[in-house]
Amino acid sequence: MAAAVVGVAVFKRRSARSPHSQGFIEVDQAATPEERHVANMQINGYENPTYKYFEVKE
Repeated sequence: MAAAVVGVAVFKRRSARSPHSQGFIEVDQAATPEERHVANMQINGYENPTYKYFEVKE
């Protein structure tokens, strides 16, 4: 039982240090400057207002 608790604690600690849990996203280096700009806007939470307008309001 104690080994399971220690195993879970070690797993949680390792997963907390992985880059995936920190929100890093691999960006294609061959992307144009416009594509990189749009990708950065989306990462920062930008939503296209045109699509937002057509969403169904509940």
